[in-house]
Amino acid sequence: MRFIKISLLIFASLLIFGCSTQFRSNIEHNVHLLEKVPLVQQGLTFITPTTITGMEQDKQYLALTFSHALKKARPELKISDLSKTLGMINQANLENDYQKMYEDYNETGIFNKSTLKKIGSLTNSRYICQLKLSYFKSKAQGRWSVLGLSVYDTESANLRLFVQIWDATTGIIVWEAAQELTYAYDTTSEDPVTFGNMIHLAANDIAKALP
Repeated sequence: MRFIKISLLIFASLLIFGCSTQFRSNIEHNVHLLEKVPLVQQGLTFITPTTITGMEQDKQYLALTFSHALKKARPELKISDLSKTLGMINQANLENDYQKMYEDYNETGIFNKSTLKKIGSLTNSRYICQLKLSYFKSKAQGRWSVLGLSVYDTESANLRLFVQIWDATTGIIVWEAAQELTYAYDTTSEDPVTFGNMIHLAANDIAKALP
């Protein structure tokens, strides 16, 4: 019996050392009018994201985590966080205009040019970035067990994100990207692939795709 246990432990160890990490990222983006020099010099501000049903409370977390990761990956960009943007909108008594802009957007897919211009002026940013989360799922799947105990699991997550950048001075979409990520790894501990992990990965890929 002792020999069997030792053999199983050795076999399990070999499996663990053979664990792998898989990462797939697919980005399709359109560069309409966005150029690198204006993007670097004239600022980028984040506005409230839209999300799938059930993740409405994660809007600010999505924007904050994404913008911070983008700042780290592209330190030359002048980025205004969502919290700063919302504070300035509230201070300028533009909350009704902001709400109306989103109500119209939900119907038309268009952000009001006048309101975009006001936001750009408040934040001293020419470009306005909006994130759209269309899918997120994280799961764990048992891969191997010894004597009824789980040796390691495969933790995985999928994320779909759409990114649009608008020119606040013209009301035109100047850059957009559709992104789908899959990340999976084998682990002996219960460490899931979190929403934050996936946002960081997404932001790093978007940073590379931007001009």
